[in-house]
This record gives sequence, C-alpha cells and structure tokens, in this order.
Amino acid sequence: MVEEVKNLLNIKSCDLYIQHIWLNDYQEKDYQESHAHAGNGFSFIIYYDTLKCNTILEHPAKKEILCGQNPEEDHSIYDTHFALNKKNGDIIMFPSWLSHFVKPNSDGKTIAGNINFRKILKND
Repeated sequence: MVEEVKNLLNIKSCDLYIQHIWLNDYQEKDYQESHAHAGNGFSFIIYYDTLKCNTILEHPAKKEILCGQNPEEDHSIYDTHFALNKKNGDIIMFPSWLSHFVKPNSDGKTIAGNINFRKILKND
C-alpha cells in the first residue's frame, strides 16, 4: 500500500512508512468522538468487516462556518459533515489533520492507521 501511495502522490524524495496501525472492533452502540491524528501525514481506514460505513469526515473550517450562527436554527445548508458510502474491502485515505468521527453502530471491524514521510538524504 505504501508504494501505491508514493506513486499516486508522485513522491520521489521521501520514504513513506506506516507509523501506527490498529483494529477497531465496534460492538453495540460503540462510537468514536471527533478527533484528528495530528503529527502524521495521512490516515487511512480499511473497511474490513462491516455492514455499513459509519465514518463521518468534518469540514476543516467547520468552526468558522458555524461561528456566530444561532445553535437553535437549522444549519443544514452548510455542508460541514460528509458521510462516506463505503463497503467491505474499500480503503479511504485522508490528511491526518482532518477531523472525523464514527457514528454509533451495532457492529463492524475496520483497520486504521497513519502513514508518515521521512526525507531521503542522498550522499553525493
């Protein structure tokens, strides 16, 4: 997967490596609060064994978009949350600074992780 990412991003002067990788095993009503993976390059999710994708990506300017808005009003005209339509076997990759969360769900397993860059120094 790392070599495919390097080719996709046309990266020649850096090594990519998987910094962290873990399994999320969601049980009845499990969820994940909004978070980001700061200090990393990219994050990924592999939809390994799940009936429905419950991952939501948040607009990076969500706070600024909603700043000053009356919280009791309908703000559905502002797209600040993006639901993903993914199925088993799908993989998504996104910048690690992008906040995201997982809605409460009843089951499913995903594999997630972070990919980082390391500059290649060449001795001439």
